[in-house]
Amino acid sequence: STYVGEWSELSPSPKIKSGQGTFKSGPESYTGTWENDMMNGQGAQTFATGATYTGSFENNLYSGEGEERRGGRIIYDQGPEHKTTHHAHN
Repeated sequence: STYVGEWSELSPSPKIKSGQGTFKSGPESYTGTWENDMMNGQGAQTFATGATYTGSFENNLYSGEGEERRGGRIIYDQGPEHKTTHHAHN
């Protein structure tokens, strides 16, 4: 897996993803905001199946507004007040 982006300057080792960046692991990826080494804020995630999620994340979970698509169909579409236990993959 690879990460290209910003790191926390507060932690010398191990490095902690913080700020904007892209994480890729095989065919899966996430591009967006990181905080404390987790997906936090706005981002876009692509899964090995070709499904995509674009929206808000909180501690690696979908949180607030977002949309997940599989095979061209929307399967998750929530407004800003919604939080879910659906785990984003990282």
